[in-house]
Amino acid sequence: MTKQVSEIIKYIDREYLLKGYLLEEYFKNNPEKKPEGEIETSLWRGYFADYEIINNELFVLNLTIIKNGKYTSAIKDVFPDSRKMTWFNGLILIDENEYANNKNLNNETSFKLFEIKNGNISKIKTLNLDELREFKFLQLEMFKLTSEYEILKEVYKDKVIDNHKKYGNKQDRLPNINERFENYLQEFIIEVSKEILTD
Repeated sequence: MTKQVSEIIKYIDREYLLKGYLLEEYFKNNPEKKPEGEIETSLWRGYFADYEIINNELFVLNLTIIKNGKYTSAIKDVFPDSRKMTWFNGLILIDENEYANNKNLNNETSFKLFEIKNGNISKIKTLNLDELREFKFLQLEMFKLTSEYEILKEVYKDKVIDNHKKYGNKQDRLPNINERFENYLQEFIIEVSKEILTD
């Protein structure tokens, strides 16, 4: 699979790569707002965005699409007025040492975890690598107790079954959905969480 163009978030004059895509849910809920960009193997979403945290508020700075083979800004078309992400509720994790893709992380690596509600930062946690692992484990255990967990599990199950049928796989070869879902959550618990559940 081709590596996707990373989105960037600016925080206190430094830029960090994001693991997730903060506008996906917005465009899912507002499909008419999604700009029509050309699809490339490194840009299957058709766009990428840059963000900034300013005075404890989250803003989208730029939204770039490919049009006629060239990168073009679509920010004014999609967000002509306010660029504050008032619709965004969730967690954002940044690696302060910018080694997010480095497999040789040590315990000195520092992460910032932001909880954002309606585009405003409500909590910030600073974690080392061991603390991040512990947080993710506890967050997952707490997430399993929420109604969101059951909803997400059903959505995930339906997608796996639909893909299985779409590609003509036999029903008896259907993968263990529960196990796959647990693996998915272990990897993406921060991206699917709307708030810090461990406090």
